[in-house]
Amino acid sequence: MPQCGIIPEVCSSVIAKFCTGAEIAQFCRLNKQNNEHYSSEEAWSLVFQRDFPTLEKQGTWRKSYSCLATFLGTAVEDFRDCANSFHEISGWVKQNTPEIFGSFVEPYAYVDLLDAYSDLNVPDIARVLYVLSRGQKALFGNNWNCGLFGFYEFYNHRSCLHFMDITSDQANPYIPHLFHSESQGWAAIPTEMAGVDVFIFACAPDRGVSRGSSLGIRLDTMEVVSISQGLQKLYTVATSLPGFLSWYASELTSNNFDVTEGGIDRFPNSHECNSECTTNGVRIRASSLLICGMSEGKYIFPYKISMTATADVERSQLTTRKWVCYEDGRTPDIVEGPGVIGLYPVVEWGMEKFIYLSCTQNRAEKGHMEGHFAFKRDSDGLEFNALIAPFRQHLNLTQRF
Repeated sequence: MPQCGIIPEVCSSVIAKFCTGAEIAQFCRLNKQNNEHYSSEEAWSLVFQRDFPTLEKQGTWRKSYSCLATFLGTAVEDFRDCANSFHEISGWVKQNTPEIFGSFVEPYAYVDLLDAYSDLNVPDIARVLYVLSRGQKALFGNNWNCGLFGFYEFYNHRSCLHFMDITSDQANPYIPHLFHSESQGWAAIPTEMAGVDVFIFACAPDRGVSRGSSLGIRLDTMEVVSISQGLQKLYTVATSLPGFLSWYASELTSNNFDVTEGGIDRFPNSHECNSECTTNGVRIRASSLLICGMSEGKYIFPYKISMTATADVERSQLTTRKWVCYEDGRTPDIVEGPGVIGLYPVVEWGMEKFIYLSCTQNRAEKGHMEGHFAFKRDSDGLEFNALIAPFRQHLNLTQRF
């Protein structure tokens, strides 16, 4: 801070708009007049509303700003973008998934934040989340899938990502990632994962799921990562927490995820790895997902097939299926047989969407699947193949859970 005398009031108003709270505090120490001006509630209200536009003051403007800035540290400058994204997320959740919205725990008062998290070694950027909410209440039983960051389910595998209340007795920011052992039941895993420290902010509940999942922030790069259960691999989901929240808010508000039984189904409706094809009025959509928690040695790509009908369809019934599965550098696998998952669905105009889920396990980083479902038309017995357009399983492109 250069040496200077009394700052004209018109200049001090400009300073209040463009300087950080810490810089304004330095101006206050220059002389009595500056201190008097910047001690006014009017000046601090401008700074507070600029840096924390989604929050309300608690007590005075200056005290509110001081408590938040002290707690957030270097993350003050990231708060506005993170808070705007979180506001979009919570607004969508409130409207579309009331079970999830009702599980949010109110954040601590500003004056209590520092003490509440003092022993938890929360990195500055993660503190942004806990200014907005303490996380979610523990949800079990029928609500296992009501995690803020979505769920997956295929075969007998299912997991979910709940925004953790790390101040509760049941959670610890470094050991929430859970795995299942037949001999020991559920067990916790320590902080060092794949050789680096990771701060976990979302994980699967300890009941209701069959697979552990967790999202965390790498403390060396600040990337948001999904963690394999064996702790051998960290899969980057976003380059930063602000980037992750912005992406997730965009996915939700564009309705790219379906709401299923009160939870957010993380198979994307629209994605560059998806496919869609219509044959004789039978429309088939395919969507894939990379399950990071299960991907060690092999990459686990479950996929969701959705079947609907257009207005020109004639009533037909599925008879057989054929898949051709490709992986880079490997001979294609061909899978064919009667029905799908033991079913023979009928397609007709006005039908309820038929959905089924399956999975492929790849050793290569790139692959794709294509094929067809054979149908027989009711009116004349005509048989035809409804094509399943190629959809990709790609380590660096497929959406990650």
